[in-house]
Amino acid sequence: MARENPGVRPALLGPASFERWDALRGFRHRARHQYTNTLDMERLLELSDLASQAVRSLHRETTALASALDWLGEADPDDPDNVPGG
Repeated sequence: MARENPGVRPALLGPASFERWDALRGFRHRARHQYTNTLDMERLLELSDLASQAVRSLHRETTALASALDWLGEADPDDPDNVPGG
């Protein structure tokens, strides 16, 4: 969802959001597969803050995507001169 699909939809996640979610995904993967290690409380607090940032940015980006899709939906596919917002 971090890549644009030209002519279909813009990217959902910006680069910063993608990095946040990727870091959280990486932690989840490690936490699920390292059964003998104890969790680092400092790292958990950092990830908690990162998760809060990720959720806030996801809300902004999904709202922007919905607006962009609404804008794209305004175009008449049979009229090349009728562009959204135009």
